[in-house]
Amino acid sequence: MKYPYQDLMRNFWIRHNSVAFGPSDIALYSYLVNSCDSGRWENPFTLKSGKITGDLGISDDTINAVKRKLKNTGLIDFETKKGSKYTTFFLPNLPKKTAGFEEAMPQTPQTSDQPPSKFLSDLPKKSGSLESTPIIYKQIELQIQRSVCAYFGFNEINHSINYFLALRFAHVLDGKNQSQYFLEQFPAYQQFKAISGEKTFAYKNFLGTPESLFQDGGWIGENWVNKLALLKKASAQKNQATASHLGNTMARATKQTYNDDTD
Repeated sequence: MKYPYQDLMRNFWIRHNSVAFGPSDIALYSYLVNSCDSGRWENPFTLKSGKITGDLGISDDTINAVKRKLKNTGLIDFETKKGSKYTTFFLPNLPKKTAGFEEAMPQTPQTSDQPPSKFLSDLPKKSGSLESTPIIYKQIELQIQRSVCAYFGFNEINHSINYFLALRFAHVLDGKNQSQYFLEQFPAYQQFKAISGEKTFAYKNFLGTPESLFQDGGWIGENWVNKLALLKKASAQKNQATASHLGNTMARATKQTYNDDTD
């Protein structure tokens, strides 16, 4: 049975609205989902700890802290046997495909500052929050995501973090009634950069930051429709001036030739 990347990552971004995951959290969870996918969704699955740190470029201490954080938010469970170089991971919102794992999972001690690890289905729901109602993405949001990812060359396989960041970007814009404005500005931005030869924005600089609701990105830093219109007008005037100059030059050359012939 195939479990799409998209469902897991969408759920992650829903939870991000209340937990505010950092870059290391996002990197590790995306890595684990990708690893589970590569293993045909065998759940649980085992990975070598050193390979995780090497692939992500994150220290062991950070990886361990992130694993605990993801576990405490219900997104993963894991077991590392003492002295082992391998960690077995379990994605709670996928069915188990290997028997006996749940019983073998270590119990997390209850402390005042460490909530128990729970699976997503057991987590309390906050009334009126994004956690109580799954996000239903509108067609215009998916259209924005597709256009952005196509332009920057991302998809859910080759760069899942950026792929789902584009979906979050589209969802926030729609909530601010900016979807149509973006769809007008984005083609103009692309044309302007292509015609002018100006350097384009890097992906995250183009989108902006989630903390600022993507209002600090390059997409909104200029009115690209107006800039494109001005650029085309200036280009047309330059072409007209060039054509006029060329016409005058040819006229003078013709006149000179005529005068030479009459002489």
